[in-house]
Amino acid sequence: LYRVRDPAQALGATIENADTYTDEDGLTSDNIIHMFEDREGNVWVATSRGLDRFRSNPVVPVALPEAYTNNTIAAGEDGAVWVAGMFTSPLVRIDAAHRAGARTPLLEASQPVQARSVLRTRDGTTWWGGLGVLYRQRGDRVDVVSGPREVANSWIWDLANASDGHGLWLGVDDLGIWEVDGDAWSPARLPQGLLSRVPSASWDDGAGVQWFGYTENRIRVVDHGRVTSYGPEDGLDIGRVKVIRGNAVQRWVGGELGVALFDGKRFHRVRFAGSQQPGAVGGIVPTHSGDVWLSE
Repeated sequence: LYRVRDPAQALGATIENADTYTDEDGLTSDNIIHMFEDREGNVWVATSRGLDRFRSNPVVPVALPEAYTNNTIAAGEDGAVWVAGMFTSPLVRIDAAHRAGARTPLLEASQPVQARSVLRTRDGTTWWGGLGVLYRQRGDRVDVVSGPREVANSWIWDLANASDGHGLWLGVDDLGIWEVDGDAWSPARLPQGLLSRVPSASWDDGAGVQWFGYTENRIRVVDHGRVTSYGPEDGLDIGRVKVIRGNAVQRWVGGELGVALFDGKRFHRVRFAGSQQPGAVGGIVPTHSGDVWLSE
């Protein structure tokens, strides 16, 4: 896990100011599954063995029951965090006031889930992608939106808002992109230029622009129905894209071979000073303080 304290350096030759965290520093595991920043400025890190919270102080581990492995996390109200495991178990809420060493207070939602993807939409609904089903969460109520027989045994690995603003796009194993509008499922109607295969990463900038990453250094950006393609000729050289994140001024892309920063026209590979370089970057969190967190 890396913390870049001055990301403006990233377009230069090397980054000089980066911190590194491992399980020796208190992380529950070096195998990081998911990260995000909450409204209070805390950075939450879900690992294969638990959950960690970074504040202005060092790591704050959050103890979870043994059933919670390879967790997916989403922001809740009032700084809380919802946690879903890969195996069927209750969707649980962690209060923002949790203190290191304290017993973890767990509030269970109304429906057990198993999830590998999550999306919080602008209306406050949180969608969890599971094995052939979607879970629709509002507060502590969870409803199951079952898929058709064709997807019953397939994981939903990616969730995004449909570009026309109606419904969701789902990346379903080897079945490609599906669309869900209400409770109705169908193969998605994609804008011309967008690949029909399941993306390996996606990100919505909140202003109607969606980013999708794929294997072989490929990215597609959908801006209100218009698709722009990026590839090696535009500086992408990080292999399969694993994560795309950004803020008001920056766009970061992590992949199998490292991390790159987009300057509005081209991508620039980010390198750290010294011998230690980021490997396969699967998590990126640009924070409100200006730092950027990277996880392998």
